[in-house]
Formats: sequence, structure tokens, C-alpha cells
Amino acid sequence: MSEVRTLFRIGGRDKGRFSQDGKLCCHNDTIIWHIVPDHRIVLSYTIGTGAGSFSASLATVEITPKCKGSHVLFTEQA
Repeated sequence: MSEVRTLFRIGGRDKGRFSQDGKLCCHNDTIIWHIVPDHRIVLSYTIGTGAGSFSASLATVEITPKCKGSHVLFTEQA
């Protein structure tokens, strides 16, 4: 089961629901804090069940051009 709604802009939110076993339903709530086109995206998110969260992270995606593509560095602080 998977459901995702995304608003990709600074201040945008991404809310989703998922289940790894088909029984326990988890939810995530993501906020996009910073976007530098073709260079960096900074976001934070929480994951939980029911009314509470059990995980929170800050993530940065950095994109660097390379000869035939791009190098992507994903850093997460959980």
C-alpha cells in the first residue's frame, strides 16, 4: 500500500502513507526547506503511526555535474 501527494517548492509538503507488511500503516510528513536548482535540496520529515511520530530526519541532496551525468550525495541526520 502506498499513497503520496507532493508539492515540490520551498515550504511545500509531502504527505504519504505506506505499509511494509500490509498491516501496520505508517505515515510520513515532509517539508521542503531549501531548493537551489541543479545543486541542492534540503528537507525534513517525520515518520509515525497513529497520532504520534517515532522518527525525525533532516536530509540534504547535493547534485554535482560530472562528465556524462551527475554525482548525487544524500546526507541524512536522523
